[in-house]
Amino acid sequence: MTKLRPKIHVIGTGGTIAGVGENTLDYTRYAEKGIKLSISDSLDRIPEGLETIDLDYEDFISIGSPAIGPDQWLGLAQRVNELLDNESNDGVVITHGTATLEETAYFLHLTVKSSKPVVITGAMRPPTSLGSDADLNLLDAIRVAAHPDSSGKGVLTVLNNEIHCARDVYKSKHTSGRNIQSKRTRISRLFRFRR
Repeated sequence: MTKLRPKIHVIGTGGTIAGVGENTLDYTRYAEKGIKLSISDSLDRIPEGLETIDLDYEDFISIGSPAIGPDQWLGLAQRVNELLDNESNDGVVITHGTATLEETAYFLHLTVKSSKPVVITGAMRPPTSLGSDADLNLLDAIRVAAHPDSSGKGVLTVLNNEIHCARDVYKSKHTSGRNIQSKRTRISRLFRFRR
């Protein structure tokens, strides 16, 4: 029997993409508050665009990405491999802070044993701030993971309407919106089409 809808499992790990500020102009102090959205709350913020995708989700950890290192990478790789071994899952999306997103992406690129899509995304502005990139980056990451052309590409990063391969990605700027780039070139740009 052919599946009509892809099933994507979304894993939350914390970072700016889950940060909650005091107000819509809080771009920097949100981390001090320590309040974070759960991955369920983050998904609830996306009003449309996921109607053709089945989702499961979990909060794996909820920390700032500077605190993520080998212990968390090993646990995350084990969890991703478990999820992708399950035939009902077609891909995995991981939300992550951008400070160490490239290290986590590369580690998973080396340790995930499946050709199914694994996509990592993050944000430069918390979802509660004006001009946040959090919701759109999460939506784009899920849609990329659900697309059949994403299989067999290794771990991908999706931020700022761009898709990059984990082996080439790096954080180039710490304050601008276009902060994740590739050493060679991006795989693709995402475009918006009107219905």
